[in-house]
Amino acid sequence: MMAKVYFTFSQEANILYHYFFYTCSSPCRDIALGILYGYKAALQVGALVLAFQIRKVKIKGLNDAKYVAVAIYITSVILSCVIVSTYSLRDYVNTYAMVLGVGFVIGTTMVLALVFVPRMIALKKDPLGKKVFSKHRSRITRE
Repeated sequence: MMAKVYFTFSQEANILYHYFFYTCSSPCRDIALGILYGYKAALQVGALVLAFQIRKVKIKGLNDAKYVAVAIYITSVILSCVIVSTYSLRDYVNTYAMVLGVGFVIGTTMVLALVFVPRMIALKKDPLGKKVFSKHRSRITRE
């Protein structure tokens, strides 16, 4: 357990404030974080490769493939920014939590907007939804 102490002094009230910040640390923390970030980076690189290949698909049933590829690109950029900033801001607890939370909110909002906003625009142009929703239904067959 490691404690960091921050002091601030109020000139008006002549009061000295003590802020304590306790962290649990381990000599293997950097190794464990490196393995975890390496695993996540490998998964993200695999997703980027698949997204790059998916965007060229011209099958009508996969008409959302381009939006999924863009969503993966956006999450990759946001994830890399959040990882770099949280690693460098880990001593500043409030800023760390804010950056992490804002990154998650922006990422999920962008992904949901990419999935649903084009359909909403298409429904506004075609209120009956004949061109928006496909008539093909997937059927599960048992053999």
